[in-house]
Amino acid sequence: MNPNPLKILVLYYSQNGSTLNLARQIARGIESVAGCEAVLRTVPKVSTVCEAVEKDIPDSGAPTPPPKTSKPAPPSP
Repeated sequence: MNPNPLKILVLYYSQNGSTLNLARQIARGIESVAGCEAVLRTVPKVSTVCEAVEKDIPDSGAPTPPPKTSKPAPPSP
């Protein structure tokens, strides 16, 4: 057994368990490779609200700061 295996993250979200089963199969495949270890992690449910269509965002987009101006370089001798 390798004391420092290559850890590979299998990140998933599963609402009904199907994606969890697929993630487990992927992890088994990873661990079948010598020197590799699967790290199985889930993430919380993502919001279905698209921020780009929220009414508090102006049509022109989010405000941005003005560009920074720098002093011109002095002329070379």
